[in-house]
Amino acid sequence: MLTMVIRFPSLNLVTEGKNEPAPERSVALQLSLKRLAEVMSAVNQLSADTHIACIIEGKALVLYALLPSGLGSLISYTPVVEA
Repeated sequence: MLTMVIRFPSLNLVTEGKNEPAPERSVALQLSLKRLAEVMSAVNQLSADTHIACIIEGKALVLYALLPSGLGSLISYTPVVEA
């Protein structure tokens, strides 16, 4: 079991359209490290202009990448590993 803590102190939390406040605690997901590495490698190869990560607690990691030159976007859904 691998535990990682990742913090992005300069990343602004977007709450537009949310009806609930952001949690005051850490949010945890249990993901396959192999699958996460594959997804991150693929997203890195895109040379995307913008990246957005959304953690759906206990469900999934969703990555959104805006492709360069207005070519569109990519959405990746990585589900949690069931314990």
